[in-house]
Amino acid sequence: MLLNNIIDKVIFYTKVYEAAVEYYEAQSHKPKKVRKFKAELISMSNVRLTWELPNVTPKQAPIKHTEISVRVADSLPWTVQDEVVSSGEQAIVFFDVGPGEIFYRAVVVDELNVRGGEVQTSVDVPFEGPGVVSNFTATIQ
Repeated sequence: MLLNNIIDKVIFYTKVYEAAVEYYEAQSHKPKKVRKFKAELISMSNVRLTWELPNVTPKQAPIKHTEISVRVADSLPWTVQDEVVSSGEQAIVFFDVGPGEIFYRAVVVDELNVRGGEVQTSVDVPFEGPGVVSNFTATIQ
């Protein structure tokens, strides 16, 4: 009975050690930051974000997705808007964005859910004034 108890503890602590080593290795080989992260206004209120994924070394886990967050002022917290998978074009379009300077953040996340460093960019979305009246009819009684 005592031997079984000791064996169970050895197995438990071995698993804890292996998990700690895996976590440490993942942290020491966390993904690099995205490259060439930019925001561009593609129409009056639509914003397109583009970026390039970093190269992955043999000691790093493959990249799972890029987390895109937004905020409207430096003093406000980031809000995650979307996760773009690592395969395919690294771009996203946000439609009907409100006016003002809008801040975006990109963070790479690998398959072990280890987050890379963040990269930020911003774009100034102009205020859309009222449109021109194209047809106006007045009736006087």
